[in-house]
Amino acid sequence: MLASIPVWVPVLFLGLVFLGYRQSLPRAVKPGTLVAVALAMFGFSLYGVVGTFGAEPLALLLWAAAYAIAVFLGATFFAPRGLAAVGTSVHVPGSWVPLVLLLAIFAAKFALGFAAGVRSPLLHHFGFITTMSAVLGALSGGFGARAVAVHRCATATSAA
Repeated sequence: MLASIPVWVPVLFLGLVFLGYRQSLPRAVKPGTLVAVALAMFGFSLYGVVGTFGAEPLALLLWAAAYAIAVFLGATFFAPRGLAAVGTSVHVPGSWVPLVLLLAIFAAKFALGFAAGVRSPLLHHFGFITTMSAVLGALSGGFGARAVAVHRCATATSAA
């Protein structure tokens, strides 16, 4: 069964681990960089839902609702603490949250790919569709919450 996993999957996994590790270190980032990451995760998770379940209205609605909740109410769980504007950049303390989010999205997409690959009946099960849609929406919304927090820090400092 492991032989049927494409070579790029473990390479992608290692790349995500590396990116997540880098974000565990303090750094200065441009707000646009985190917006780009948030948009990439937005697209990646939405593609996972649409690619697996099609344009299923309930799946898309749950994905969008979970995304919005994570962005607007998820600052407690996802947004970095201790942000400080430094010129046009924002100093972001290191955090393991991005690594957890990246690997959780990877695991969810892997599970969807596996279920599709073995033609699992779960792909048509209401509970599976709703759970996976909401999970992917919430996880990618975590990146949105981080981007919003950094953008707010940058704009609050530039306005002051």
